[in-house]
Amino acid sequence: MTRRGEHGFTLIELLVSMALSIVLMGIAIGLLTVFLNDTNYDRNRDNAQDDARLLVDRISRDLRSAAAQNTGSYGLLERAQPYDIEFEAVNPSTVYGGSNTYNQYRVRYCLDSNNTVWRQTETWTTATPPAVQNSTACPDPSNVWAAKTNGQPCCIELTDVTNEIGGDTTRPLFTYGPPGYSGLPQIEEVQVNVITDLNPGHLPGPSPQLTSGIFLRNENSPPTASFTATKTSAGTSTWDVTLNGSASTDPNGQTLAYQWYANSGSGGTCTNGGESGPSTGLLSNATTEISDGGDYTNGTTETFALVVTDTQGLTTCSSQQVSFP
Repeated sequence: MTRRGEHGFTLIELLVSMALSIVLMGIAIGLLTVFLNDTNYDRNRDNAQDDARLLVDRISRDLRSAAAQNTGSYGLLERAQPYDIEFEAVNPSTVYGGSNTYNQYRVRYCLDSNNTVWRQTETWTTATPPAVQNSTACPDPSNVWAAKTNGQPCCIELTDVTNEIGGDTTRPLFTYGPPGYSGLPQIEEVQVNVITDLNPGHLPGPSPQLTSGIFLRNENSPPTASFTATKTSAGTSTWDVTLNGSASTDPNGQTLAYQWYANSGSGGTCTNGGESGPSTGLLSNATTEISDGGDYTNGTTETFALVVTDTQGLTTCSSQQVSFP
């Protein structure tokens, strides 16, 4: 019978095996840590994007309910800044009472210096809304806006919105169109761009920009006034003129009402920036698309004006001089 050896492992072999075990265990723990961190980063980024998506949806819903400030005015936005927007909207679920028959209220979204987007609202019971606040503070601490029970401004919509972090002005929260618009009344669309970062300067970094465009479907644009004046001989030295406003159009497809004016010289031109007709000189029976402008003698010059008005009270005026040979 052969006898087995009983010497076992040497101390060096044990130390080497222990070192290898520690290295392998460290690698496994490192891989697990990386996996857990990546999973946590992805979860945080997904949560941030979900929150951003809810913000964009809320802003979009409010903008689609935007309403004109009053009859006869156009333009839906009262403030349109890269990080600040304000407008009136219709609340379908709340009745404010009084003379506010359309349940309109004022909504403001703004981004403050602490990467927080605020939503403030203002309500009224009068027939006309209160004046727009001129404060640029975000949030506006004025008591005209809805506040919490403790008197603090209301309400925080989303934190960690880093569009303007560090004074960066190249990533606006709101952009406006169409390109080349001039003034608030000409804005017809709003694009919302949200960038979130739960831990600025550290992983996982900012989330991809979430963007949505909103067309202001309740926007009412003023009509275009255009007409021709056709001269017809009515005798040896008399001319009759026919005024035809069929070239006038309304971008919203509304029915137009017509008013014709005739005044000698410059008194018959349009006034008030082209939105109103002359104060005098309204032609008799002058509310049709085609009107008789009257009879005129040789050597005279007459100024005619046409005012067109849509069903919501927006008006535009066009005038031209006609010389009679």
